[in-house]
Amino acid sequence: MSLTRETRRQVDAHRRALHEEYAAAPVFEESFEISRERFDDMARVAPDGYLHGGAAFVVAEGNLLLQRRADTGEWGVPGGGWEDGETFAETAVREVREETGVECSVVGLRVLHHQRWVAAERDETIHSLGAFFEADYLDGTLRATDDDVDEVGWFTSLPADVATVVERFAVAGDEH
Repeated sequence: MSLTRETRRQVDAHRRALHEEYAAAPVFEESFEISRERFDDMARVAPDGYLHGGAAFVVAEGNLLLQRRADTGEWGVPGGGWEDGETFAETAVREVREETGVECSVVGLRVLHHQRWVAAERDETIHSLGAFFEADYLDGTLRATDDDVDEVGWFTSLPADVATVVERFAVAGDEH
């Protein structure tokens, strides 16, 4: 089976499973044309599912937890790639803790982010899926604890330089 078909099959299977577990959630789809080199790097890990990930819209007292990414300068919700044996929700909880020092509890699925990574000058695509959960704050002291994060904070409204997926699917202070 081709990489395009295999990664698409994985995304479709994960989408079905997440919708069965958490109920239907909207799907935000994006396509990106990437260099051959980046595509080849991604292709090495794609068959094992390492391009998938989880993130969380963590809310406490009407405020939304956001982090500023070191590489893009955009504000987004904490999240990242999954590790062996994790569910999407477990990935989201671990990434929130690692990146912000906050413990949270997943309470629902907010949106799925289906990304298509298209190889420049090739007829190949890698599909990946990000699951964005709604989560409640449990405990922890807010701090940027990861090299990929410049700063973290609680917001009652979205900053101007917020990531597209967050802008589209978050209303700061919206209690799930």
